[in-house]
Amino acid sequence: QKRLIVKILKEQGFSVGMIGDGLNDVSAIKIADVGISFDEDQAASACQDLADVIVTGSELRVLPEGVKCGRATYYNTIKYTKTQLSGSLSNAFSNWLAPVMMSFQPMANSQILLQNMINDMSLLPLPWDNVDASAYASPCKWDVRGHFFFMVVLAPIGSIFDLMTFLYFLKIEDYGADTAPYLQTGWFIVGVVTQTLVFHILRTEKIPFIKNRACTPLIISTVGFAALATIFPYFPFSQSYFSMKTQSGQFYLLLIGIVITYSVAAHLAKIPVRKLTGTWI
Repeated sequence: QKRLIVKILKEQGFSVGMIGDGLNDVSAIKIADVGISFDEDQAASACQDLADVIVTGSELRVLPEGVKCGRATYYNTIKYTKTQLSGSLSNAFSNWLAPVMMSFQPMANSQILLQNMINDMSLLPLPWDNVDASAYASPCKWDVRGHFFFMVVLAPIGSIFDLMTFLYFLKIEDYGADTAPYLQTGWFIVGVVTQTLVFHILRTEKIPFIKNRACTPLIISTVGFAALATIFPYFPFSQSYFSMKTQSGQFYLLLIGIVITYSVAAHLAKIPVRKLTGTWI
């Protein structure tokens, strides 16, 4: 009967957990999405062998905490995959359009590798990030459709600001034959700063910093690496190893405008994504 109940619930689309300690629980534990049993002398060895989770004590209060931690971990994982996929697609769009506007690479290969490393390092505290209350409401499954629409909506927005950066160096700043290294450095800075700071907009479906604020280590790392990117071209080794050029004050004014405008656009993008998928993250 226990096995039959678990089977019926699964057929109705529920994610089913089964907890048991006796031989009469074995078949139900085996077909459940999550089988739970106890250790040592508190449960039959067959239950322990088939269970996904072994409770080491007699208290069950650890189970809700484990579920809560698991759902938060999943939510933070989806934050990373969605934002990184949309950022990669945005960069692909920009690199695809760049040859129409210029005769050189918009970013040097070494700069691309450095940018990716900095972006990933800035998100190292993400596993400990705060999550929206909706993350705990119900179990979630991997949603390819949600990732697709997230990318389709967000990627073109990022490319628009990339193209604005290209036009700034090609039409406004006049570096003549030296335009390439200045543009490459400028796009490197814009890419790091926007991906690290705008992440705070993308990481929650609510109003960032007001209704949901990132954990302190994540704030420190993202803001710190964004600040590092802005001054990176002033280090002698960055000029010799990464072919970077120092930027004008006018560029940094443009950078501030891009970050603010990009943040507003990313927050507004939550509306169509919610309509298409029913959720943001």
